[in-house]
Amino acid sequence: MTTDVQKPITGWHVLSWLVAFFIVVGAVNAVYVFVALDSWSGLESDNAYNDGLEYNEVLAARKAQTALGWTSGLETVRGANGSYTLIADFRDKYNQPLETLGVTAEVKRPTHEGYDVPIELTHIGQGRYQASLDLPLKGMWDVYVRAERGSSDLFVAKSRIMIE
Repeated sequence: MTTDVQKPITGWHVLSWLVAFFIVVGAVNAVYVFVALDSWSGLESDNAYNDGLEYNEVLAARKAQTALGWTSGLETVRGANGSYTLIADFRDKYNQPLETLGVTAEVKRPTHEGYDVPIELTHIGQGRYQASLDLPLKGMWDVYVRAERGSSDLFVAKSRIMIE
């Protein structure tokens, strides 16, 4: 006849397991904190307070833009060599092409800071403006297009594009 003799669980065993558990939890949390601090902060603006104070001016600018009646379209065209061209199309409220605009854009990575690319678009006719895109990373990008005519007419649009 054989009997299995089990060692009794003592307070030292329980204490050892409890300490080991909290060491593992602390190590995992330390890794998460390191990754979180090393990644994108998620801030859209560095001075949100001032942006809030100037919100009435933003609303007035949007109202003025709506009164212009301009519309825009944005497309990316991939060339045979893999390069991309950004094409913006602008129309007035009568659907006529807008020819005499100064058009600039800023292409921003929505999940990473430090990859912003300013672009100046050139007029190619029929209200269309283009620029070549040379972006450092593939994936999603936000394009902020700004079209100006004189000092009073301003049009701002935002689009999201995919670079493969």
